[in-house]
Amino acid sequence: MKLIERIKEHKGFQNILLLGLFALIFILPEENIFGDIAILLIIFLIAYISSYINVVPVWKGLFFSVLVTLIIVIVFYGTITLFPNISILLLMCIVALAGFLSTYLIG
Repeated sequence: MKLIERIKEHKGFQNILLLGLFALIFILPEENIFGDIAILLIIFLIAYISSYINVVPVWKGLFFSVLVTLIIVIVFYGTITLFPNISILLLMCIVALAGFLSTYLIG
């Protein structure tokens, strides 16, 4: 709880954390057993720190972050299932748009 308060107070620390989390997505190896779970956790942390860290009850911000993460995962796997030959760039654009809209509309 003390760490969350410290992150809330320092905007520069939030930006450094977000930059590190985005870099971590690209650094993680793909063949890792827990790679998908790690990316899920990183997406959750990115959503929480960037949008919901200042929500007054902490549980509410965490809940909104879980919702955003679930929406991103559902859009990602749904797009891959429906369009297996989709290019990576288009998939990244679709997931980014879904992430932006869900973060903007939830909360």
